[in-house]
Amino acid sequence: MDTLPQKMDAFRKRWDVEYDGIKSLLIFKNRVQSIIEDELGALFLANHNLQNRFAYLIGHQPPYDGAKKVTGMELALEKIAGFRGTFIFNLFNNCTNLSELIWFIQHLIFLLEGMHPLGKQDNNHILAKFIKSIQEAIDLTPNLQIRLQTSESGTILVYNGAEELDDALVNEVIIWLDDYPEVEKPYKEALIMLSAKDKSRHRNLIDNLRLSIELLLKTLLHNDHRLEEQGKHLKVWMNNRGIEDNIRLMLTDLISRDRFTQMFNQSVKHGDRDWSEPELEFIVYQTGVLIRFLLQVNHLPSIS
Repeated sequence: MDTLPQKMDAFRKRWDVEYDGIKSLLIFKNRVQSIIEDELGALFLANHNLQNRFAYLIGHQPPYDGAKKVTGMELALEKIAGFRGTFIFNLFNNCTNLSELIWFIQHLIFLLEGMHPLGKQDNNHILAKFIKSIQEAIDLTPNLQIRLQTSESGTILVYNGAEELDDALVNEVIIWLDDYPEVEKPYKEALIMLSAKDKSRHRNLIDNLRLSIELLLKTLLHNDHRLEEQGKHLKVWMNNRGIEDNIRLMLTDLISRDRFTQMFNQSVKHGDRDWSEPELEFIVYQTGVLIRFLLQVNHLPSIS
């Protein structure tokens, strides 16, 4: 039996219903607001500190002054306004682009993942239900090209590219990096930036990918060298694990003196470059290929 997203997609195709980016954004935002109000509204209304914590995570001023005593009149007015009168609702309501919306959703997930126990309500249940609802909203909304990816360390919104490549070079890499949290952090942040499609953060995206490779090599090779200095150390490491000569040479050039590292360095020096979506996809997937290969080789027995 077809799922609801499949039925709705078939209906749109049958009646030639098209959505541009602006309309898709509005539909998705409305769905997200409904989810937050239905599933988290009472929680936020009952806990001003939780709203302040969310504001802190996204870099906003706290909506509530902890030192100021809330009057009975203020509580009554807040109760009348309900969740739609809160800081969080207005924040989402004023979103004008997908980048901002993804940023807020991701930090809501971070907030829920880091909550302390809430009495009889199970935090894991609240989080799991919210993630499931957001994924459904994504599936029901055309033209978004984003999805949720969950691993042991949490859930992030990532760019939805080619399914086969994503499975091998994004999903599996995130899972494997659970054992390398210092590497996983910049890599996952880069994926979130790619999903947000925020051109102002493209330099940070590429710099994070570079950092993830640099940190992984430092861990695997047990040294503290910069990325461009790792060529000879990487070559010895691969040789000790029986990697074929031409593959060793190719990877050594890629890391130490070929275009990959130069591209990373140039991006940092010239951060105002306008990177296209195909270019960013290419860089992300190439980084995934390299990380995947290094992690697989690390499990090979040493022959020296």
